Amino acid sequence: MRFAFTEAQEKFRQEVHAFFEQEVTPELVEAWATQADHCPELYAKMAERGWLGVQWPKEYG
Repeated sequence: MRFAFTEAQEKFRQEVHAFFEQEVTPELVEAWATQADHCPELYAKMAERGWLGVQWPKEYG
């Protein structure tokens, strides 16, 4: 049984990690902790990348 990521999964994992390393600042983390709110700008950037919502192959609609 193989528990490692596939090449595509590893590439995606690295992409997400790099995105959050760049976009999530200590100030943003503090704001989340104290305001219990989300950051619309961050969510917009995630949406641009197609990371929000359920994803499936285009051939299925």
